[in-house]
Amino acid sequence: MSDKPLTLPPRPDLDWLKNRAKEKLAELRARRPSAKLADAQLLIARDYGFSSWRALKEHVEGHTEVSTGARGAPMELAKLPANHPLAIALVEAIHGGDIIALKEMLATHAGLARIRLERPDGDSHMSLLHVASDWPGRFPRSAEVVTLLINAGADVNARFAGPHTETPLHWAASCDDVAALDALLDNGADIEAPGAVIGGGTPLADAVAFA
Repeated sequence: MSDKPLTLPPRPDLDWLKNRAKEKLAELRARRPSAKLADAQLLIARDYGFSSWRALKEHVEGHTEVSTGARGAPMELAKLPANHPLAIALVEAIHGGDIIALKEMLATHAGLARIRLERPDGDSHMSLLHVASDWPGRFPRSAEVVTLLINAGADVNARFAGPHTETPLHWAASCDDVAALDALLDNGADIEAPGAVIGGGTPLADAVAFA
């Protein structure tokens, strides 16, 4: 018998998850009448490769949030917490230059290229292009990553939402990341965009400030 985790449905939701837990509880109580719902939930989570019911629930909720944003509100308004499994996987793929993994995630989740990642403080969030041009920059295959995200629908001039409003070009300039800079500019990034962390200036202002 294989120990490989089961695969979730393409579009799992909380109702489906709760029904699976109820079915599992009925199976458990047939053998052990004292079994509780929490026991069934834990077994379901482990069946699908998660350490706890909460982790599985958060994964399903995040998947639903991405799908809902793709069908309804503009994707720049859809956010994922930075500690969400999908957000972690995205950052790892972007910073690691894992083009194959990134393509798979973009293909699986419609509109994912326009998702926003919410920082732990809850007061700021960024685009995936900001992730690709974040400090310290010069990540592997950064130009390919940037181009892939833009071709998938990412806004090349997306604004950081927080104490300042820098674009991805501002961040790439701050890191002197030439490959990311060139890719952003080749895809229409606004070199005159205001919003630099120093004085609200253009990307050049950030380049000078952090040189």
